[in-house]
Amino acid sequence: TRSAGLNSSTLTILFKTVVLTKLLYAAPLWLEDQLDSFKDLLARAKLKILGSQYHISKIFSDLLTTLPPLEITLEILTVKFVLKGLGANDWMTATLLQIDSEPSHKFSTHLLMTKRYLEWKDISDLEKPGAVGSHPTPRRRSFL
Repeated sequence: TRSAGLNSSTLTILFKTVVLTKLLYAAPLWLEDQLDSFKDLLARAKLKILGSQYHISKIFSDLLTTLPPLEITLEILTVKFVLKGLGANDWMTATLLQIDSEPSHKFSTHLLMTKRYLEWKDISDLEKPGAVGSHPTPRRRSFL
């Protein structure tokens, strides 16, 4: 804690590596339903890390602690989670394809985020100068 002589940057690193990794485990499955509570917890943690006596603006606390907004963190974790599932085994891939075919499924938004990421990745890979195998149009992924 700050009373033990740790500065804000050290506390931020500890918070990211020790606390957030545990709290955000399997976040794509549960965090969307608990987003408001988690935002409150995160805001209190940022105030403690910064040693602030008063509530400062959210944008300012995000910049000082270098923690991305929770919505962005959730989207990153979701894409990683789905990509791990796609590479896991045939059963998991089949399950994700079933979810993809049902637009009303709770996790269909997770797959949509992943598709957007993969499309962006294809386009950004093609725009790199001297990219090997560059195509004039983005390639399509066949598994989603």
